[in-house]
Amino acid sequence: MSSAAPHPVTKIPVVGSRPVVRVVHPCGRLRGHEAALTRGIAALEESGCEVRWDPSGADASWRGYLAGDDQRRLHEFCAALIEDDVDVIWFARGGSGANRIASGVIHAARNLPPRAVVGFSDATGILMPLTQRLGWRSFHGPVVTSLGR
Repeated sequence: MSSAAPHPVTKIPVVGSRPVVRVVHPCGRLRGHEAALTRGIAALEESGCEVRWDPSGADASWRGYLAGDDQRRLHEFCAALIEDDVDVIWFARGGSGANRIASGVIHAARNLPPRAVVGFSDATGILMPLTQRLGWRSFHGPVVTSLGR
């Protein structure tokens, strides 16, 4: 019986008094969830977070079953990984889709400084590899639209 070598413990920087949260939407579409998203963002801001979210192209990218095609969702998630000063990457909602871009996200994150990532549902396909393979901190917790409900 062989055992895999444990990955090194990675220290996540301490989140300051006004953490920067980058909202991403790599899963299900947001159409029909706009009010919950708005309230969830407001809840994060009221709790002291600086929230970054780019609603541009919403009408074009949120139609269909997912929040855009795989390439667009992968590109947007990877852009969040390298965005300056972001402390937490927070899923806008769960639903299907994140598992389809997980390997690309993990590949892009492999040489980046770790960040905290929050989500549930299909987000688990990204959360677990970030934690288990790369030593990032992930939190199986409410997505932003859940905070707004």
